[in-house]
Amino acid sequence: MYSRRFPRLAAALTLCGLSSAAYAQESLPLCETTIKEGAFISEATLYEDEYDYVYVSIWISRQLNDGTTIVTDDPEAEFISQVVNASTLKFKFNYDSNADGEWGYSPQMGQLWLPGFYTTNDQGERLEHQVQVQSFRVKNTDYNVTTDAEHNGNFMYDYELPRDAITAMNNFWVMNEPVQVIMSLSPNSPSAYVTVDDAGWLKFSERINSSTKGLMDDYMAEKCDPEYACFFTTAAVHNIGLNDDCWELSYLRRFRDTVLQRTDAGRRAIEIYYQQAPKIVRQIERRTDAKLIWLKTYWLGVLPTAALAQLGLSGLAVKYYERLFNKLQKLAHS
Repeated sequence: MYSRRFPRLAAALTLCGLSSAAYAQESLPLCETTIKEGAFISEATLYEDEYDYVYVSIWISRQLNDGTTIVTDDPEAEFISQVVNASTLKFKFNYDSNADGEWGYSPQMGQLWLPGFYTTNDQGERLEHQVQVQSFRVKNTDYNVTTDAEHNGNFMYDYELPRDAITAMNNFWVMNEPVQVIMSLSPNSPSAYVTVDDAGWLKFSERINSSTKGLMDDYMAEKCDPEYACFFTTAAVHNIGLNDDCWELSYLRRFRDTVLQRTDAGRRAIEIYYQQAPKIVRQIERRTDAKLIWLKTYWLGVLPTAALAQLGLSGLAVKYYERLFNKLQKLAHS
């Protein structure tokens, strides 16, 4: 469905009245936990939707700069090593209940993030290229990988991996078996065989399981505090189907940490935001036009502020943010 593949386009068409696509993610995060160990990072977030359905979404990143072996006859072997060291395996699991009420983990999607690289042609023009992924191999089984990677806007190319590859990777890593990515810098380049070992996956998966159960226990004990992240920037991007690692939120966080945090006025603005934004979100969520408000918030507030922050136009970014904050404050109390 195009609304899932192109959430920004679907949201724009809906705002213009040209589509009634169900672009929105119906749930907001209640509580989260992050675990890091070695080459692995896990970000687990517990959600509750409007029908009181509860689930935990778990994004796991496996950095390839540790515990990997590269074998290739390519004369650009050193450059390939640099590319691999900047690459990441990402996969997503949900912890939820099935039709029989049984709780368990279900694979949702997998991604292989590889950086682009530049070459210069005879005219001196700088050209951007993507690494060619030929195969994703677990044990002796090759899995198809999306040949046309999606450019995610951060000079990274996102190759989609099938769910069964993620399941196989999990099973073999538990048994201390490696997985292999076969890639090349171009269709005419020699193959590079990148072997990724388990790097402590068994121990890490046990920590993930404990953390996930801890989130569920906190939820059942009513200890999940939605004020950690239910800020209107997060609410806006989630309601058009974007993830926490979308470029908009990434640049806004960077703007917060590298610009606002450096001044007294900026730190005061952050403090006020953390105090009031969760309350604003809760008030707006009670409105019948909440989804339309979040849609406008994204296009007229979050997106331009993030773009200005990306361009280094800090003064304008602050003004857009203040205007957005004041408008939502008024809506929350109207």
